[in-house]
Amino acid sequence: MAVIFPQQPQQEWRESLCGCFSDIGICCYGLFCPCCLYGDNAEQINGSSCCGQCCIYGLVTSCGLCCLVHMGNRRQLRQKYGIQEACSDCCVTMWCAECAMCQEARELKTRGPAVQHTVFVQPMSGPVFMPPHQYQQQHPVPGTYSVPHEPHQSVIPTIVPQPLTVPPPPYMNAQKT
Repeated sequence: MAVIFPQQPQQEWRESLCGCFSDIGICCYGLFCPCCLYGDNAEQINGSSCCGQCCIYGLVTSCGLCCLVHMGNRRQLRQKYGIQEACSDCCVTMWCAECAMCQEARELKTRGPAVQHTVFVQPMSGPVFMPPHQYQQQHPVPGTYSVPHEPHQSVIPTIVPQPLTVPPPPYMNAQKT
């Protein structure tokens, strides 16, 4: 999947390549599970699958070729934020892969994800029933609940008066001895 970012003015990294200890959690994550950190970073950079990227990174690392996949994601991150690189992405990902992943994770944490995910909401097709305590907080008229229109109509909820027949809890029926 190709992600094209608009050209931005060049700026420096906010996080240092060798600043791993500025965030111990990310440092430990990169040290003990670099494949997972790579997958998390890739998901935030270009929206790819975290699990898939983790597996790919693990496979290419076993062949000593981790820089081939890593430098592409690093380049996308730099393009997104307009970051200039003092050393080439290939050199950084080849010789300092874990430090580079930690730097990228800290940069994403500082600046926010490079990809904004879109959430699609689908309306419900059936009636919506609320417990009485939730209903009473939302609707001042006792004994009613909210039901959406039929699925082929709009989903704007309407108030339909209905008597609520909720049996009392069992402990209310128990007789005192």
